[in-house]
Amino acid sequence: MNPLKSMANALGFGNSDQVANAQKAINQNKGLWQSNYNENQETLNKYLNSISQAHDTTLKDQYNKAKYDYANMGTYTPSKFEYGKSVNDFMSPAVDMRIKAANDAITNSQANARKYVQFRLSKRPECEITSHSK
Repeated sequence: MNPLKSMANALGFGNSDQVANAQKAINQNKGLWQSNYNENQETLNKYLNSISQAHDTTLKDQYNKAKYDYANMGTYTPSKFEYGKSVNDFMSPAVDMRIKAANDAITNSQANARKYVQFRLSKRPECEITSHSK
């Protein structure tokens, strides 16, 4: 090591030792990362081989046939659009029954009200119109 650099580092004017240590740590980590990558890749290849052996070629053939059928399905040729339905085609027949039942209930309640409640005025009320304007 250069004595001038060592003296500058000791006085706090340089950081070359720190940079060198950081580079050494990065190189060590790079080696560890590469070995981990290689180990994981080997494990994945073993898994891929075991899966490939578990499935025979029929699965691959079925996939390729489905992919081919999808690719060669053709396109849609549009034509003039006609729609012959209305809201009444989708309404439930029960709606009419509920409307009739509600109307019958209203009618019956008005008719029954006259049977049981008699509202009579003893004499005709007279109205007097007065003006407060001057």
